[in-house]
Amino acid sequence: MSKTILITGTSAGFGKLMVLELAKKGYNVAAAMRNVESKNAAAAAELDALPNVTVVEMDVTSTASVDAAVKRTIAKYGTIDVLVNNAGITGFGPLEAFSVEQMKRMFEVNLWGTVRGYLAVLPHMREKRSGLIINITSGLGLISAPYIAPYIGTKYAVEGMTESIRYEVKEFGIEAVTLQPGAFPTGITEKEVHRRTARKY
Repeated sequence: MSKTILITGTSAGFGKLMVLELAKKGYNVAAAMRNVESKNAAAAAELDALPNVTVVEMDVTSTASVDAAVKRTIAKYGTIDVLVNNAGITGFGPLEAFSVEQMKRMFEVNLWGTVRGYLAVLPHMREKRSGLIINITSGLGLISAPYIAPYIGTKYAVEGMTESIRYEVKEFGIEAVTLQPGAFPTGITEKEVHRRTARKY
């Protein structure tokens, strides 16, 4: 029986590439993305046409949306064996050029979106006493660099939480890990990116 994999942020970049490759290998894939009937309609139609792939609407900043996508996936496939928390946004510029609200938005997607995924799938995985949760972070979740501090902060947070959570879920047969990709043309810098310059005083 093929394993079922739920991947967030699949309209482009790593998420889309993972869907294409895993579907090719015969896995059941739930490709989660937002705006499937508007901005991402073309990407949704492309992936939904593939064998073994179901596109599900999911906005990782909404608990209700994440919960609904998880329930829909389980209803269709009977299980979720793997969750890949991939959705993310970034931004460039000195820290002082970002507003607190802009930084909160980045944490809402990159950190709390990941947490929402955890909370939605853990009861199901714990009940069946198996599962794998993969959080896509970044090489910048391990080292620091200038002009991208808010993004780095989100990735450091995901790294730290994953290290802690992995001990909590191990006894239930669930594994939690992170992957830290390096520079790759995923398109993340073209969407919702904040390029800011320092404020004038």
